[in-house]
Amino acid sequence: MKRFVSPPIDQFDKLRQPLTNGERQVFDFFNSHLPIEWEIYVQPHLNGLRPDFVILHPRAGIAVFEVKDWNLDAMHYEVIEREGKAPVLIGEKDGERFSLQNQNPIEKIRRYKEELHELYCPRLDGKASFAAITAGVIFPFAADSEVNNLFKSSLSYRKMDEYPAYNPVSGKNAIQSGLLDLVFPEGKRTYSKFMTEDLANDLRSWLVEPDFASSQRQPLELDSTQLSFVKTRTKLGYRRIKGPAGSGKSLILAARAAELLGEGKSVLVVTFNITLLHYLMDIAVRWPQSSGRTRKDITWLNFHFLCKRICQENDCEEEYRDLDWRENVNKVLNADLPNLVSSIIDSDEAGVVNKFDAILVDEGQDFFPSWWNVLRKLCNESGEMLLVADATQDIYGTASSWTDEAMTGAGFPVTFPPNSTP
Repeated sequence: MKRFVSPPIDQFDKLRQPLTNGERQVFDFFNSHLPIEWEIYVQPHLNGLRPDFVILHPRAGIAVFEVKDWNLDAMHYEVIEREGKAPVLIGEKDGERFSLQNQNPIEKIRRYKEELHELYCPRLDGKASFAAITAGVIFPFAADSEVNNLFKSSLSYRKMDEYPAYNPVSGKNAIQSGLLDLVFPEGKRTYSKFMTEDLANDLRSWLVEPDFASSQRQPLELDSTQLSFVKTRTKLGYRRIKGPAGSGKSLILAARAAELLGEGKSVLVVTFNITLLHYLMDIAVRWPQSSGRTRKDITWLNFHFLCKRICQENDCEEEYRDLDWRENVNKVLNADLPNLVSSIIDSDEAGVVNKFDAILVDEGQDFFPSWWNVLRKLCNESGEMLLVADATQDIYGTASSWTDEAMTGAGFPVTFPPNSTP
């Protein structure tokens, strides 16, 4: 039996981002010491998140690892506790102090674990199933004791020190000594009651495009009108497509996303419901220009999850949690959350917020205009935005917000060109 590695080892020299010395050491460590049933995924792209390794055993569990090649002697590192907020990672060099919080590996692995649980593995139900996911940090060039001392308060704040087997932090001592029990304590497990083959397949579908996608799925067939939407953009880059169910709106959106990816553009697809994302992904991979990369290289998120991620990545998780979710959810969704995320984007001088060349929105009838305006701020200058909507399905009572009058100021022309609606 041969271990499954993606991409294959002989393709490592063709990675878009070459493995660092430390990442190669960690791969060799896992490849040498893990039981053969564990699959290793190198630098997978999970909707804009890029962990260094995801490790999967269809009967035993999932692990995600962040590898840091940092030399802790090259400059001064310090983690400072804060009232009511996660401890912040600070660097100091040549007398200058600066925040490294957006690189804090403890915060990164926590975010990886949460999204694996909530978005990529929907069959993992309940908090107890968190035990199926290990989230670890490895410093191949720093002593284990230094690493643990540095991040002690970060681990404590997130209560990750209460479950060290599921949140291992290790350094060069454990790697060089081949101590799998320290680097990945769950690595010798052969069974977990939370793990199934179906769950493993859920995750695999995100980690690597299924083989049958290119060999067995029929290419998309579009009529001339639909094809014109896929192959063109408006002068301003903004387009609104309206039509009833079955008119092909989602086909156009998914194919346009794949077409833009083929042009080398960064693409974000946003929906109201998470479940629609899988349908759109299955369509996009059928577009000839997709090259089988649509699941990995397009970011697919529902709007709420996108906002939550932006808050987490920009050290505003407390502000997100403090929103009045229990008492006035509609006000939070329509105003408070969009305002919070807008303020984060507006104050992002460090460039932490990820922006895109194209943003495509399905289920637009369920979006508030305030959501659309948040997305506009995430679109690069001269980028493209597409809003697809079915005004006949006004489930959440928001479609009336998208009258022609309300669209003024949303980036669309005041008078829509004839080809804006299929």
